[in-house]
Amino acid sequence: MLLQILSVDIESGVAVSVQKGIAIAGAAVQNHGRRPRAWQRALYRARIRADGTLLSPIPKAESTGYVMTTTKVGQTKEGHVTTKTRLTTTALGCATMMLLGAAPALATDGVLEINQASALEGGVSAGDAPGFPATLDASGSYRLTSDLVLPSIIGVHGIDITDGPVQLDLNGFSIRGAGVCAGYPPSCSGSFFGVGVTVSTSQPVRISNGTLTGLGTAVNVLATTGTDTRSVVLEDLSIEANSGTAVFMSGSGSSVIRNCQVSRNGLLGVDIDVGHPILIVGTTFRSNGSSAIDSQGSASLVRDSFFVGNGTGIRSFFISSPSAALVYGGNSFFANTTDVVGGTQLGPNRCTSGPCP
Repeated sequence: MLLQILSVDIESGVAVSVQKGIAIAGAAVQNHGRRPRAWQRALYRARIRADGTLLSPIPKAESTGYVMTTTKVGQTKEGHVTTKTRLTTTALGCATMMLLGAAPALATDGVLEINQASALEGGVSAGDAPGFPATLDASGSYRLTSDLVLPSIIGVHGIDITDGPVQLDLNGFSIRGAGVCAGYPPSCSGSFFGVGVTVSTSQPVRISNGTLTGLGTAVNVLATTGTDTRSVVLEDLSIEANSGTAVFMSGSGSSVIRNCQVSRNGLLGVDIDVGHPILIVGTTFRSNGSSAIDSQGSASLVRDSFFVGNGTGIRSFFISSPSAALVYGGNSFFANTTDVVGGTQLGPNRCTSGPCP
């Protein structure tokens, strides 16, 4: 995808010289009706209609490392003042460029859009290299506009979030690896080399509204030491048919899993490291091979959730002994090999054979 530098009418924002498609244009729309003295530092990303008019140009901050400068070059026969634009990159000190490579699309609501093509081409954020992972190293809101399909390469990641705060909306799409888990309990085969999303920032992260499947691990909240702060919200996700641990939470801080489906994962649904308390609410755990929730002494709260057909519904241990640190209430357990080991009841829970003891 090429971005072409345009000549535009600086007062109306109408592109005078344009190719249909995605383009960058400079337009002096913030001069409050005055004829501008200069046309610098107005950087816009916009979709271009077939007739050359701009669709909702969006200002973008100079902190991106790009500065748009324009100079007056003439007038059209209709009397429009036209400009010649020059784009320079301040971050690298590069010379003026008249033709650019692809950049992440910016939607009309200001959300950066990610798809398979942009992930492979790179430039999703300043530090993002071509290929997987798509690295998000700047705060902001991001949204998928296609599935992300990971190659069968050992250690491949779909998205790495290294700074924030970040909101990642999967927008109904999937991050998919090459593996397949079928049946109840699951039998997994194929290539499970991938991690869907890795979080290694101390800033808050929210991931929502989509599917992570066919991976080794769907979400890995990664801490180098136990004192590294991590804070993640997983909401309205389907995390299914992954061969290993679907979600791993580590570090200090706290996280939330809300209104998710965690199903048919080969080992654990959610693995909670000691020192990382989690609120899990309104989530269904179905047919996970080992434990739906495995808490390593974490003081977490699980409520209003459903556990069906798992190896163990909730397992709360510290080292090799049951731990009372995890608290659970208002949950339903059915047809698990073992409903609950360890933990502390808070309010009624329904186990397979009746009220939980």
